[in-house]
Amino acid sequence: MGERAQEFFKSYNIEAITGTYDKVKDVFEEYLHGEVKYTEKAEHHEHQYEEEENKDLRMLKEEVADLRRQIADLKNLIKEMKEKKINLIRRITQNLFDPDYEV
Repeated sequence: MGERAQEFFKSYNIEAITGTYDKVKDVFEEYLHGEVKYTEKAEHHEHQYEEEENKDLRMLKEEVADLRRQIADLKNLIKEMKEKKINLIRRITQNLFDPDYEV
C-alpha cells in the first residue's frame, strides 16, 4: 500500500497494516489477538527477508563445509583401516610360513 493510501486511511483513524504476508483471514486473526507482525514499510520487510535468506545461506554453507570435513575424516579412517588390514594379513601369512611359528 502506498503512502497516500495510508494517509487517507489515517485521516479516518484507520490503522493501515502493511508489510505483513499471509492469508487475510490469518492476519486478521493475529491482529485481533495482538499478535500480528508487520513493518511500517514493505521495503523493510523485503530487506529483512533478504537478511534471513542470507543467514540461511551462510548456515547451509557452514554445514556443507562441516560435512566435507567429516567426509575427509572418514576417508582417512577407511584408509587407515585398509592399511591395518593389509598389515594384519601380511603378518598372518608370514607366520603361517614361518617354521618357528607355533599354533
